[in-house]
Amino acid sequence: MKNNIRIYDNVASELLWGNADALHESELSVVIPTYKRANLLRHTLESVLQQARALKIRVLIVDNNPERDDETERLVKETCGRDDVCYYKNKENIGPCGNWNRMLELCPTRWCMMLHDDDVLFPDRMSFLLDMVREHPTAAVISFAKVDFRGEGGYDGEEIPLARTAKSMRLELGQCLASNPVHVVGLLLRRDVILSHGGFDNSYYPSIDYECWLRLLIAGEAVVLSQAIIGAYRWFDNDTLRPETVKNMHKIDLLLRQHYANQARMHPMMQYYLERKSLRHAKKAFAKAGIGRNEYVAWQKQFVLLKLPWYLRVKFLWASFSIRKLLKIRWECNQN
Repeated sequence: MKNNIRIYDNVASELLWGNADALHESELSVVIPTYKRANLLRHTLESVLQQARALKIRVLIVDNNPERDDETERLVKETCGRDDVCYYKNKENIGPCGNWNRMLELCPTRWCMMLHDDDVLFPDRMSFLLDMVREHPTAAVISFAKVDFRGEGGYDGEEIPLARTAKSMRLELGQCLASNPVHVVGLLLRRDVILSHGGFDNSYYPSIDYECWLRLLIAGEAVVLSQAIIGAYRWFDNDTLRPETVKNMHKIDLLLRQHYANQARMHPMMQYYLERKSLRHAKKAFAKAGIGRNEYVAWQKQFVLLKLPWYLRVKFLWASFSIRKLLKIRWECNQN
């Protein structure tokens, strides 16, 4: 697989609000990529601003809509202080992947906490995030648990207290190949490491995040998972449930698993297990998206799948339970 990363250096991002020279916390910034969702962004900002202001943590909003004086721009200027928020507008729409890379480029601190414009950070989490970056200084990514909610208002679910004693673990490549356990709500990214490995790659849309985590892990970088619940993920019946998007996402996921399992020189039975698990997940997702069995069979035929000799297939039947157990996420201990 070849990387086809575009950082869009030819597209400028203009600072329209805020003081770039204002004091900010030396380790962490909150960065919110947004595009034409001011009604949702309002709730995101409400969940962040008070916490960030108390800790002198800078908030950056990177707007992918080049239109001036739109609803998002008016919201920021009406609700945010210049010393609290820096609001950037891209001169052109560079797509979600380009905007993720741009937020890393604009972030002034070593660590970037990414929060999407429709998600919500729970109270009293930001000091915990600072503790986590200090506890895992060599990590490239730190991911947390989240809860899901629907609707276009603020989060109205159960208030979840912060469990500061929540376990954490270092994610292994095989575990990430078996699934994508890295949640994006309140995701902590060490910007210099992510950019040094090429940032996010739009050629893997809609699995741009998953491909990035696999690329980091194969390079030996640390991805840390925490059981602490940081915020709420707003769930929509959106583009990711369109049949063509479902087909493309599961195609890319399967190709990624084949590529990185082969690059890591995993045992053929492990690769066989990962392929079959990908196909099972795809079959369920196709059914949920209303894609018929015949379409699924035709989709599957495009792949070159691993064929084990008969004696390894027999051995695989006995070993599949052990492989599944090996790739399961385990929380026995904390790891730096």
